[in-house]
Amino acid sequence: MKRLILTVACIVLYGCGGANAQTSSTLSNPQSRSGTMEQVGQGQALFEKYNSQYRNNPKDGRELLDRVAAYGLPKNSDSVKSVSGLLASRITKEEKVALIRILAQQHTYDNKTGLNDTIARDLQGHVNSGDREVATAATLALSRLVNVPDKREVLLSAKNRGLIDTDGYYGELAHAVAFSEADEQLKILGEIRNAKNRYAAEIITMTVNSPDIAKNLRPDARAEVASLLAESEPTFSQAVGQYDVIEGLRYAAWIRALATMRGAGLNKNSSELIMSKLSEERADPRKIIAVLTSGYAPQFVSEVGQRNRFDILLQRAALYAKQHPGNRDVKEAVEHIRMMINTSSK
Repeated sequence: MKRLILTVACIVLYGCGGANAQTSSTLSNPQSRSGTMEQVGQGQALFEKYNSQYRNNPKDGRELLDRVAAYGLPKNSDSVKSVSGLLASRITKEEKVALIRILAQQHTYDNKTGLNDTIARDLQGHVNSGDREVATAATLALSRLVNVPDKREVLLSAKNRGLIDTDGYYGELAHAVAFSEADEQLKILGEIRNAKNRYAAEIITMTVNSPDIAKNLRPDARAEVASLLAESEPTFSQAVGQYDVIEGLRYAAWIRALATMRGAGLNKNSSELIMSKLSEERADPRKIIAVLTSGYAPQFVSEVGQRNRFDILLQRAALYAKQHPGNRDVKEAVEHIRMMINTSSK
């Protein structure tokens, strides 16, 4: 049971793993990598080692460059020039894929280095590479940069070339929403909503559950996200007596995202929206269990306040556990919920 609770907290709050996880994290952005001075120093040393000893080495060179990406390089013109020069040289595709990631990390939110346009142009050139792996890496990197125009066109071209499939296309659009220019946000959301792509809806859910990312959405885009989410409610596909943890995670993340978009953050108002949804007469008790075992459950209970307001939810969850005595995880979950409510409510 402890593992279940920790997993819920990890995925719902931070997007750790989960279904449909891609090679690059569902919530990540290339620009988010910002190591300490010590880490960056290590990254620089490893980069110099690669440059002097491991160039044109698809295995060891790639592994070394992956470590460079993990540590980061100083964000300056020297780094951009060195990485761009290597990408233009005769090295293996494995190395180029890693170098593309490193180059994208040089693109900054505030463009203090003044190099964002240069980096975007360089990546755009590799989008048109004749090598599929290099072109795909460049496409995904470019689509996640902040305020880069024509992201939709880049992704659509990649889809038409067979570099990404339909889910990949809409998924990357979903990643790009919060990092796009204000006018593009509504266009992207409208396209995702019209497509009714569930994978993209899951990524939108995880995106808006990250406050640092959600704050980039303009007000009317938040309303559009709320409408999209309202049309994409996850369901429990298993037999009524079975509780699927992953489906529970999806539901808990979804309802939090919907309430956050409608309530301008996880606060008293949004918690009341969640409470209202869970209190519906025909609500599946597994939804109650999903939310009340989530990482944000203590805050939710505290925001709602009075303990007696949870009595009916606890009764329904306990009845569900009693009706399915063979499901030990659910029984333990109900006991956890009972203790959490007593601790977190007034």
